[in-house]
Amino acid sequence: MQVGFQQIASNQFFDYVGQSAGDYLSNSLDVDYNAPHEKSLSLSYSLNFKDYGVPGLKMTMWTAYGWGADATDSANRYADPNSSLHDLYWKNGEPVHGTHYEFGVIPSYTVASGKLKDTSVKHHHGSKYYSDSTSDVCRRMVNVPVNVF
Repeated sequence: MQVGFQQIASNQFFDYVGQSAGDYLSNSLDVDYNAPHEKSLSLSYSLNFKDYGVPGLKMTMWTAYGWGADATDSANRYADPNSSLHDLYWKNGEPVHGTHYEFGVIPSYTVASGKLKDTSVKHHHGSKYYSDSTSDVCRRMVNVPVNVF
């Protein structure tokens, strides 16, 4: 089991490290929880079904809740709709603020033996319950190890 708390103590969004694809925050799941002044709490649990007679099957479940986001201070600097950061700080005609949450389940299976040994398959479905109500993401991840040498 894992519990995470994070707080953004700034008037700006927390940037992605090195402009990379990840922000490396403890509560960054499908949602980043990186808004100005935002606090977030997450809880996750992973269950290995090996102990129940199904080797290779795992399930990870999580939930996270973010609150206290308030981008008012920085939003005023980007009030012009032509500003490059306007859409980051403004949503529905107001500065970013409020709460949001998510929950998720990722089942996975890893092949234990044979030609496909250590191949893993994961599934995740994200939906409108995340902070972006237009989100509808379905991910199936297949990792096949390849020995080069």
